[in-house]
Order: sequence, then C-alpha cells, then structure tokens
Amino acid sequence: MFKPQEMQTKINFKNQSNAIEETDFPLHTLSQDLVKLKQDPAYDPSDFSKEQEELINEQTRNQMTDKQKTSPFLNQAEESVSQAKTEMVNDSRPAEKTVAPEIEAISSNSVPLIQKTSFKITLIVLLAILLIFALAFTVYYYKTKSNNNPAINPNESVVDQQEAENGFSFPVEESSSDDDSTTVIQEENVNSAQDQNNTDKAVTEKEPIFSLDKPNFLILEDTSDQEASLKKYIQEMASMEKGSLVEFVPVDSSYNPLPFKNFYSVLGITFPDNIIGMFDNEKQYSLLLYNDTDTVKLNLAIPIKNAPAALAEMKKWEPTMLQDLNKLILPGDNLVSIDDFGESTYADTLIRYKNVSSDGSIAIDYFIKNNLLSLTTSKNATLRIIDSPVIAK
Repeated sequence: MFKPQEMQTKINFKNQSNAIEETDFPLHTLSQDLVKLKQDPAYDPSDFSKEQEELINEQTRNQMTDKQKTSPFLNQAEESVSQAKTEMVNDSRPAEKTVAPEIEAISSNSVPLIQKTSFKITLIVLLAILLIFALAFTVYYYKTKSNNNPAINPNESVVDQQEAENGFSFPVEESSSDDDSTTVIQEENVNSAQDQNNTDKAVTEKEPIFSLDKPNFLILEDTSDQEASLKKYIQEMASMEKGSLVEFVPVDSSYNPLPFKNFYSVLGITFPDNIIGMFDNEKQYSLLLYNDTDTVKLNLAIPIKNAPAALAEMKKWEPTMLQDLNKLILPGDNLVSIDDFGESTYADTLIRYKNVSSDGSIAIDYFIKNNLLSLTTSKNATLRIIDSPVIAK
C-alpha cells in the first residue's frame, strides 16, 4: 500500500543523516554576557541574540528539501515574521511612557498636626462625658436628698441636719410680736364666684407644727428654766387639731438624749425605787402629747425589762401613784381620785385606771404592751395611744 508523498517526505526529513542536532546550536548564557560586559562596556547582548537567530534560520533552511524551501506556506510565514520584526525595529515613533499617578506625599510636619488635632478632639469628648456624669449625679443627689429629708423649717439648717440623721422632727418656731403668743393662724376670706348668695367665709388653715408620723425633738436648754420650755411645747401643741397625738424625745441643747431621771424631775413627778429598777435605760423613752377635747394631756412611754414583774410592782404602787404623778396631770393641782383603780381591756391590752373626773377625761391609767410601760392621763389618750404605731413598734 502506497503512502502519500507528503508523509514520505516528512519521514525522510526525520531520518536524514544530516538532521539538526543540539550541538549545532550555539549556547548563549548569562555568564558569557557578564564576561563580555566586563571586557567591553559597550557590548550589547541583543547582538548575539540576532546572530544566533540568523544562524538557526540558516541551518533550518539548509536542512529543508527543495519542496519545503519552495513551499509558499513556510516562506510566507517566515517573511511575515521577518517583516513584523523589521517594522518593530524600524518604527521611529517615540515610545509612550506610562506615567505613574503622582501621590501627594504627606509632609512630615503635618503628622504631628494631625496627632494634635486627634488628641484635642478626644480630650473634648472625655470632658463632655465627665460633665454629663457630674450633672446627672448632682441632680440625682439633690432629688434624693429632698425626698428623704422633708423640710420642716427651711430657716433652720441645723434642725434639718439633725432630722435627717436621727429621723426626728423639730417644732417650727413662728415669728410673733408677742413672745407668749402661740401658733399664728392665718385667716383669709374666700368669696364664692359661683354662688352670689353665699356670704364670705373665713377659712382657717392650720399647718402641723410637729410631725405626726415620727418622733420630734423636745429641746430643753441646760438652764433652770426647763419647765418654761416644756410649757411652750404644750402651748404649741394646744393649737393643733383635736385628737392629735405627737411623740417627743427630750434632748439637751446639743441634741443628746436627756436621761429619764433628769426629765421626770423637770415634770415634777417621782417614781418609787422598785419601779425605777424596772426601767430599761438602754432604750429611748418618749413623751406623748395628746390634744384632748378639753386640754393637752401628758403621757409617758417607758421601756421596761420584765413585763410581768413590772405589772406586779405597778399594782403595789397604786395607793400613792396619783400623788406621785400629780404634776403629770394638767392642771395638776389638788387632784383627788373619785374611786379606786379599776381594770378593763382594749385591743387585747389590760388597762389599769383611776378616774379623777366622772367622765374619765382626767385620770391616771397605765398598761404594758410590747415591753413599754405607758402612763396616760385620760381615757381618750389611753385608747389613742394603744392604736398608735408608737406602741406597735
């Protein structure tokens, strides 16, 4: 079977004895170029590349057959490559240079300026935050202080301070042209615009002088006129609403609690030694003023150590109790009992009483509840004190 002539030519080309070998090509290395550059600074390595390329082309043409040399395809491709290389070499147009975008250099002097500006901004922000916190804390502090410390008399800063620390209230001193005057009651006429037939009505506004829900200080100066100071509180108490019960804690001018022995001496009353031995002096006693229907009643709440023993000792004291406590009952002059001590119960509390008046408006009563011995001077005062939180605490 016969093969095409082109295939035979290709095979013969490969099997020719004078085929191109690797040794036929001169080797061009970088080390050779470096040596030549040292010898001749004007040496251009590209010249050797051109010579090498021409030599390879010439050897290639020598290895071709006549038909290959006359082939229009090989010659056309070679001529096209040569022509392209010639055009590239002969191109006289100046090469376009690629200009890199200019980057504006940051001056070294501007770096500290940026840092300074950033530092100032940070400092201003921190100061603003601190100012906001300070304002918020101030508002919270004064708001909390105003809620916890209701003002009784804004003109007495020391009184407000003591009340805030100890939870006591102080009497409000009202200005008056007469030193012996009591509470000034303001009266104003209110005209009714809706009803022309109504006459003018005098409306009396009474503001409590003492606190009704927490203890008040009863200040007794360190002088011999303590009894007069006590009477002043009683007079101010008389101006309050009927049925008002106010608790007082006797103190000296430095707001130190007054010992009970000193206080009942101011009242002008006495206690038997066996009764005094039952008192618990480590706890605070109280003076309770009750504005009864007729007059102010003085009452005492005294802590005791042993309730059953104290009750037994109180019963032993009953025969002379009215004489010993005569000054506790107002007006306190020449009081005579109309009967012996009786006994009753109210709100699960045993009450021992001796009436000085037939209606019980003046009496000597006592009862013990929650380890408190209460000495009262009227039936109304006794019932009111039993119902009050003073005994419940």
